[in-house]
Amino acid sequence: INGGLYKRKADEKPVLVITVKSINDVIKEIKKNGGKMLSEITKVADMGLYAHFQDTEGNTLGVWEPLRKH
Repeated sequence: INGGLYKRKADEKPVLVITVKSINDVIKEIKKNGGKMLSEITKVADMGLYAHFQDTEGNTLGVWEPLRKH
């Protein structure tokens, strides 16, 4: 998502981010199915809402709800 590029630290891993229609609905499903939220919902300027979570296999993923149409 138009992110910045920088040198990765040794302990950092890529995070896949999934665009969703409703971040609140998706977070409910994540929790219901055994996922663990790693952050609260964060508003990114006027562009969108973001949160990241851990799935049941330990993978870290992100969810993104755009706030403006392109």
